[in-house]
Amino acid sequence: MPSHHHLTNRYFAICRICGVVMPLHLLIFLRRRHERVYLVFAIMALCCGLAALFDIRMHLALDVAGFFWALKANNTVQVILWIAFAWFIKLSTRDHHRLPATLGPGLCALAGVVKLIFSPQHPKHQQRIGVHPYG
Repeated sequence: MPSHHHLTNRYFAICRICGVVMPLHLLIFLRRRHERVYLVFAIMALCCGLAALFDIRMHLALDVAGFFWALKANNTVQVILWIAFAWFIKLSTRDHHRLPATLGPGLCALAGVVKLIFSPQHPKHQQRIGVHPYG
């Protein structure tokens, strides 16, 4: 069985980087409350770190239920990440149009809700899906 520890190490490196970047930008925001771009970037770093952790959980899942729990958590965090990314672009470019900053994240949130509702956690899907942990 091949070793996949290099994947796990890369995900942990992403978590560590996000763990350093997130509080730094949060502290900058707390000192400069009028610059919300730092708060949005801190949210993005937190979501990116959490997504990496949930990826590790998916790779190391021993059963289908554990895999799907990590998959749903990962999808939820990534929806929040992409919504924050749209707002980061709006705030960093100082764009005053509200439509792109609300329509894009709104559609992303709607897609995330639909994906959570219709995810393949139905028993008929679980019989066809096998989980092979990297171990």
